[in-house]
Amino acid sequence: MLYNAEFLSDAAQSALRRTMETRASKVKFFFVCQDTSRLMAPIQGRCQKFILQSPQDAEIFAILQHVVQQEHLFTYVDKKYEADWDVHFLNDIVSRADGDLKRALWLMHASF
Repeated sequence: MLYNAEFLSDAAQSALRRTMETRASKVKFFFVCQDTSRLMAPIQGRCQKFILQSPQDAEIFAILQHVVQQEHLFTYVDKKYEADWDVHFLNDIVSRADGDLKRALWLMHASF
């Protein structure tokens, strides 16, 4: 799995294309891209595209809550804040993430 594949240099994409040609029968490649138009045409031609929608804000909020519970993150926070500060905190992260779950997780973990 290769994240941000569209940021590979032309030389790297050419090498990747050659690898895809020689290993296609034995290996599956997964590319995660925001902008597939930046991939060279020979790579695009060898790929099946799956377009995934960003999760809704409510879904991101629920995932963040699950992570917080599983990692016991709020146990390390001073409890002198207002009663529902955690909801405000997670809502702020969700709004700043703008539909990007990975960014929401990074923001949350950077906050602790």
